[in-house]
Amino acid sequence: MTNLSEQICKICGIEPVYVYYVKIFKSDNYYQNVGVSREYVESFFRDFSECKPRVFKVEKRLPDLKQPNNFVKLIELRISKSVSLGNYVRYKSDICRSWHDRETFLNLLKDLLTNTESKRVSIIKQAIRQEQWEV
Repeated sequence: MTNLSEQICKICGIEPVYVYYVKIFKSDNYYQNVGVSREYVESFFRDFSECKPRVFKVEKRLPDLKQPNNFVKLIELRISKSVSLGNYVRYKSDICRSWHDRETFLNLLKDLLTNTESKRVSIIKQAIRQEQWEV
C-alpha cells in the first residue's frame, strides 16, 4: 500500500477492512492459522469454542489504488454519464500525460480532492467511497 493511496482513502472516507488471523488449537496442538473477517471470527468463536480459537494478529487494510485492478477502476470511475474520473482529472490539471504514470495521476487526484471545494469534488469523493475496491 502506498502512502498516497492511504491519504486518498482517508480524504474520501473509505473505511479500512480488518483481517483477523486466528490460531485454532485442539488439545494444545497447533491446528490452523487463517486470515478471516471479524464476522467470521465471531461466528467461529460461537460455534467452535471447544477448539480454543485465539486471535493472534489483526491487520488494518485499505485499498492500494496503485494496484492495476484498482487503478483501472479509479480512472474509469464514472462521475457523470459522460465523464470518467481519469478524463476529469486530466482536464482539471491541464496535464496531458499517459496514465501509465500512476504516481502522477494519484498526486493530481489528491491535490484536486484537497484543494478544490465544489459539488463535483463531493460527487467524486462519494463515488470513490462507494466503489468496491480490492484490498
